[in-house]
Amino acid sequence: MTDIAARARCSVSTVSRALRGDARISAAARDRVVQAAEALGYHWDREASRLMANFRAKATGRPVAQETIALVHAKPRSYEREDTMGFWTALTRAAAELGLRVDEVALNSRPEALGKSGRRVSQVLKARGIRGLVLFPFYEPDIRPWELDWDAFAMVAVGSSPDQPNIDRVDLSDYEDALMCLRQVTARGYRRIGLTSSEESERHTSGIFVAAYYYFAEVHPAVEACPVLRLTGRNREGMTRADRESFENWFRKYKPQAILTSHHIIRDWLADMGVHAPNDVGLVTLWPHKDWAGIEFESARLMQPALVHLRAKLWSNKLGLSGTASRVLIRSPWREGSTLNPPANTAFY
Repeated sequence: MTDIAARARCSVSTVSRALRGDARISAAARDRVVQAAEALGYHWDREASRLMANFRAKATGRPVAQETIALVHAKPRSYEREDTMGFWTALTRAAAELGLRVDEVALNSRPEALGKSGRRVSQVLKARGIRGLVLFPFYEPDIRPWELDWDAFAMVAVGSSPDQPNIDRVDLSDYEDALMCLRQVTARGYRRIGLTSSEESERHTSGIFVAAYYYFAEVHPAVEACPVLRLTGRNREGMTRADRESFENWFRKYKPQAILTSHHIIRDWLADMGVHAPNDVGLVTLWPHKDWAGIEFESARLMQPALVHLRAKLWSNKLGLSGTASRVLIRSPWREGSTLNPPANTAFY
């Protein structure tokens, strides 16, 4: 590594971090290191790396890792440093239980640099002998522009990505979760129910929440469905004045008794209209938020089965894209909250 550091004009520690795909190393520095390593004919010795990792683990009393896998994503900031949903913690804990070690690799998220970054990351990972990838396509409906060397790795994606290549994935069971929310709402006596959505959200989930909403209304004649309101933003991000006006007009016209949504800002909009939850309208979240009633989310429920599946692929040396990709769906638990009334005494069928 000393020779690589000299050629790349950086420290040995920078070389080590760059070859590990550390997100703290800039793309330019990583490129210099990889180019220097290739020019010198450097190849990562997986067995030596494993022995060194085991030595450090035994010295510190930590579990011995059997193999290193990589978390690859195109998020602008590192999960390791800022992880509000607990993805990183859940992933590393599940990996430790399965005898795996996780390195985080962030691609250059700029669209014009994404493909080059993916190709370069593939070279780094192969040079290090890393065969297993966990892909985070959250909020990235199409991960094909990542241009990873898909044939070189065993892969599992966590989260929805309908346009992705044929990669096995573990995801939330959005359809069943939406039906659960609708059953909870109707069990409390609400009958005229609304849903807010967005084109981006529907592309990301293949319109699964809308499908569940209309199906539930069709098979429960006592339920009155309102036309789905499609807003611009996804949750709070990207909301516009026009979104607010559309919501206010929609609410005044259809007067829903309860609303299923992931646009949590509508609670503030309703309050400005003099409408408050749960006394005037029930609110149910399709993505966990503070004290709202609705879907609960636990990162561990996704990460543990994802890594079990990935480890099985590594053991059987199943690399590359799947001919027919498998999908493991995880149902979310219900969470009571301050935005919805307690269940009524009467059952609803």
